[in-house]
Amino acid sequence: MIRQGEVRTLAGTRARVLVVSKDSINGVAYPVVVQLERGNADVPGMVIPFADQDPMGGVVIVNKVAFLHPNDLGEVVGTITGATLMDVVSAVRALFEVE
Repeated sequence: MIRQGEVRTLAGTRARVLVVSKDSINGVAYPVVVQLERGNADVPGMVIPFADQDPMGGVVIVNKVAFLHPNDLGEVVGTITGATLMDVVSAVRALFEVE
């Protein structure tokens, strides 16, 4: 089962994405993911840094959103904290102007 908040590899690569769609959606439709980057980036409102409690470092690039077929997702490499997930979901909503 693909779960919201999971950090996964893209199948066959080392690239990482964060699953942002809700669990109820992930079971019946293509999961929505955002790209992850190691290091820092500076795009106000579109880059969310991982919290110290998260299992990996780097940032979430919120404006790089995709729907992926479940077969395109590889292994789970971690799960982010609830606080970071809330920040990411808020930024994605702002990106699409959804309240």
